[in-house]
Amino acid sequence: MKNLYTVVGDEVHITINRKISRTDRRPAPPMIARVSLNKLPMLQSTDHCWVAHKSKRDLTHYIQARIGGTGPITSLHRMLLGLNRPGMSKYHVDHEDNDGTNNTDANLRITNPRGNALNRRTAKTDLSGVRQDGSRWVANVGIGKQRKKYLGSFATQEEASSAYQEARIRLISVETVHAIKA
Repeated sequence: MKNLYTVVGDEVHITINRKISRTDRRPAPPMIARVSLNKLPMLQSTDHCWVAHKSKRDLTHYIQARIGGTGPITSLHRMLLGLNRPGMSKYHVDHEDNDGTNNTDANLRITNPRGNALNRRTAKTDLSGVRQDGSRWVANVGIGKQRKKYLGSFATQEEASSAYQEARIRLISVETVHAIKA
């Protein structure tokens, strides 16, 4: 079944029909995927039926389709950035707001695996990389198993969190530049 494309301002909203729930056998409500308006001709030139796929790692929904109905699976965000061709698998696409249904130009960027991991959700609070040490707040930043970098000791939780967020943005920017140069 084809998807419904609706133009809303400078975006295209794609209605994604979801599978029937296994527990209560009722259809799940449809999802809306957002794409920039300038990508509408590309979307209309394909015969893909887009579906929502829930990632097991971070529980985010990503929009995917089988090419030609029976061919390999492609992701909407990779198609929009031209990364669904052979030889492009080394590049990753990062959704800046961690919403896999938001595929607008402003939300997508090409990066490498390390840069993509930097933007992964790490905690339920906005205070990742911050811990209390006595009456002071300490900020550290690092990637995966890499050694953490000490950012300093701060009087307030907000100052430590701000230092962490600034350092994290610098690291993400460096990884994005490295991916584009590669």
